[in-house]
Amino acid sequence: MGGGSVSCADDSQWDRNVYAIDCESGVNSIPDTVGAVAATGAQLYGLHCSGCHSLNAEKHGRGPHLVGVLGRRIGSVGGYLFSDALRSRDEVWTPPRLERFLANPQAFALGTSKPLLNITPAEARAIADFIGN
Repeated sequence: MGGGSVSCADDSQWDRNVYAIDCESGVNSIPDTVGAVAATGAQLYGLHCSGCHSLNAEKHGRGPHLVGVLGRRIGSVGGYLFSDALRSRDEVWTPPRLERFLANPQAFALGTSKPLLNITPAEARAIADFIGN
């Protein structure tokens, strides 16, 4: 949706529960809560994960590649040095575990080097779904 020609007096055009309109500039934007629902797992991965994690099994980034992560033992992909917090886990990655880790890395594995992403549980689920497919 374009901005610029939006008038704050013209409430009939815009659902204010969905769009926020800056009355000074006339520019409309989607608030974070709507963006979280509308964004796809791929978009969220691109925004929050791709800077450190590759979807190419031949290379690691700052973090390990994520090819085949679901079903793999936590902290075990070859060629990457994991933190003790992850390497010591005797579990495999499942969608719920990955979601919990993405939503709050320290709560999942105290001492992990993964930073907090400041994402919602729904965003964590969308990212986990994308990575798992």
